[in-house]
Amino acid sequence: MTGFLIVMFTLLLMGSLLTMALRPHAYLAERGTANAAVISLFVGLPLLVTGFVVAGLRPETAGFDTASYVNAYLQMASPLNAVGDGARTFGNTELLWWPMQSLLKPFFDARTWLALNFAMVICAVWLSYRFGCRLYRLSAALFALVFATFFVVYAGNGMRQALSIPIGALAIFCFFDRRFLAWLALALIAVGLHWSSLVVLVVPVFRMRIFDRGFAYVALPIACLVLSSLTTGWLGAAVDALGISTFSDKYSLYSGGSSHVGEVWRTANFWLCVVTSLCFLICCPVAKGSQRALQVFVTIYLSLVLLGVRIPDFAERYLPALLFAMPLMVALMVRRVSVPAAAKSAMLLGFFVALGLLVYLNDSAQVTLGYTVL
Repeated sequence: MTGFLIVMFTLLLMGSLLTMALRPHAYLAERGTANAAVISLFVGLPLLVTGFVVAGLRPETAGFDTASYVNAYLQMASPLNAVGDGARTFGNTELLWWPMQSLLKPFFDARTWLALNFAMVICAVWLSYRFGCRLYRLSAALFALVFATFFVVYAGNGMRQALSIPIGALAIFCFFDRRFLAWLALALIAVGLHWSSLVVLVVPVFRMRIFDRGFAYVALPIACLVLSSLTTGWLGAAVDALGISTFSDKYSLYSGGSSHVGEVWRTANFWLCVVTSLCFLICCPVAKGSQRALQVFVTIYLSLVLLGVRIPDFAERYLPALLFAMPLMVALMVRRVSVPAAAKSAMLLGFFVALGLLVYLNDSAQVTLGYTVL
């Protein structure tokens, strides 16, 4: 694996330098298929191959959730019983995930199934970025940079959520593009894959006049951070009042005070997501119409991360959404910097090449995905 990563990141670095020289505007402007092809070939391909080999082709016994997913997949009998089988063997109760996977079981063994699901995540991320980048006049080829973040590790562990997040993001993009039926349909699909996407259904709130002002998008996450000291108290009371066993079980699971990586605010991903998201919300003014979609997406998930900072597994649950949006956030911030186009490309690519290297060398990534770097 060490040799493979050296080769892939050498290609990525060389490709980044080449595209900066040949197509300095390619990343930060939507300028036709030629630019997208250059980025896809010299930057996107090394990243996607690396992610697919390391995460998509991971061992069935890789750390944390992979083995449990495989065990549940092997227990699937039919779509009609899939929800119950999944709840019994894995513990999740979403209505769509296991019925969808049970349709694949007659055709794919467990190892191929893991690879197929990672391929579906790649497709979902691409579709979401294709729509979102069109709103912001960016190259959709930026989607590959998502796999230079820790999102690639979540995609090889939190399989349901990794598929749900881009579909939920696409739903939000559709909502602010006034495609309301598409928003509702995609939101329900996202919820059917992972309960955390229920937050996509609150986006109509952001049509209130107060959210026409940029300060509201910064004030809401800060208010959630202030409220975080009360989180366990009021959240527990709300769960008890609802009386829904699924939510009660999740609350009991997440309110233990620490996660498998310890307190969330001690992790690099927490600070990377929080600092980048706040900088984006401050530096990129809220536009009217469809272009406020990304600010809404970032505000929702940043607020949830900060609200649950004292419940680490709760906060960690929403970090992947911010990692998913990071290439868009960074690209929009870099585009506002008054430097030559080649320098902007260098800032953007340098950030993600360095981040990708850190991700794949990370001990937690190696344990989660079951590989070793010597």
